[in-house]
Amino acid sequence: MFNVYTFTMATISFSLKGKNTLKSIYLKLYFKDEVGTKHNLYKNTGTQIIDSDWNAKTKRPKANTDHNKVLRNQLNNLEDFIIDNFTKDIANNTIIDKDWLQLQIDLFFKRVHLTSTSTDLLIDCIQEVINTAPQRPNGKNGIGLSKDRIKHYKRLKSLVQEFQTETKKQYRVKDVNKRFAVEFLSYLTERMYATSYQQKKLSDIKVVCNNARSNGIEISPQLPDIKITSVSNEFINYYDEKEIALIENLNTKNKAMNNAIKWVLLGCYTGQRGNDLVNLTEKNIVAKNGRKYIEVKQEKTGKPVFIPVHTKIEKIIKDGFPYHLNINGERGLNKRLKEIGKLAGLDEVIKGKKYDNSLERLVQGKYPKYELMRTHDLRRSFATNLYGKLPTTVIRAITGHSTEQMLLKYIGKTNIDMAQQLSEYYEKEELKANNKAPMTVLKKASNN
Repeated sequence: MFNVYTFTMATISFSLKGKNTLKSIYLKLYFKDEVGTKHNLYKNTGTQIIDSDWNAKTKRPKANTDHNKVLRNQLNNLEDFIIDNFTKDIANNTIIDKDWLQLQIDLFFKRVHLTSTSTDLLIDCIQEVINTAPQRPNGKNGIGLSKDRIKHYKRLKSLVQEFQTETKKQYRVKDVNKRFAVEFLSYLTERMYATSYQQKKLSDIKVVCNNARSNGIEISPQLPDIKITSVSNEFINYYDEKEIALIENLNTKNKAMNNAIKWVLLGCYTGQRGNDLVNLTEKNIVAKNGRKYIEVKQEKTGKPVFIPVHTKIEKIIKDGFPYHLNINGERGLNKRLKEIGKLAGLDEVIKGKKYDNSLERLVQGKYPKYELMRTHDLRRSFATNLYGKLPTTVIRAITGHSTEQMLLKYIGKTNIDMAQQLSEYYEKEELKANNKAPMTVLKKASNN
């Protein structure tokens, strides 16, 4: 095995080969191993350049055209990429040969993609999950991770890279132990990430490590002992019935705003997730047993849901369903929702988390209510406003929550809320009993 500490620093150089005017650009990797043997590895980069556009002194393309400038930057970045991977792979006792060099060139130019990790580095194992996302089981009992899930793993990789820079250490899968968990969570806490987000990221790391184990990579014996805490939603935002009435009474002359208002109201009265909501059309209305329903096959759960078309929904769609609106973007429903809340005067200052563009994450603070509202809060409004008026099994049938516990957590109900509801029930029953109690008629006292 090679010892990384006895290797000389690797160097990269480029040269041209070919008999024609348009020549191929070759890369040479030079290094000496622990016994002093020199290694010169040559590989074609797959790029070409006209002989006269090559600077023989710098061994790079001349900066005489935009194309050559781009090519020069590519070669500089390729050099950095290979040197970084050389250092990492030597530390892992990887054999550095022509095949290794060809793989690095192909990876850099995205001509190939790794389908499985060849190292036990945590970063590589996260990337392996990303690479195999189309073949991985998902929560719908199907195959293929969603775009959002892949996005979460990419963000996880960035966080781990930032953490490694901070700690000046490159973590392997077997390093993910109790101490790692404490230090990683402390790092996220210092950067003001929400507790629930911290736990989700730690949970994702455990998934990555268990996946690595299935690929024969050693894990820490402490990994199963790293507990993931279920954190209640710290800030429950929703529109109560009075606030929904304020939105209903808005009268704007802006067609796009009126369209968005319809979606907001439909969200409050149908209880569906954002994507399921904005994809509704007249085709979703069906008749069963003499009544009209909105039929939805929920994207996340795959469950069919039937929502009664009551008078409030009929009023919203009397002129047809609103036209489709994206969830995000400058003209998306999330942006419109905040504008609608502001128009309706929903400006009470409350605690919550607002997205910070510079930090690219949610930041806790105190903000006007309309600034905090997002499309998933419409579904929460539906569930919260009906809670206590309908059995939770009925509410769950519409929202798609699998268990009562999930529903109660979603709308922020606690044990004391349950106790209060039971107390109010007993009070009502006692009032009914008292009102039905037989009256005793007292005879008028005689004057005799």
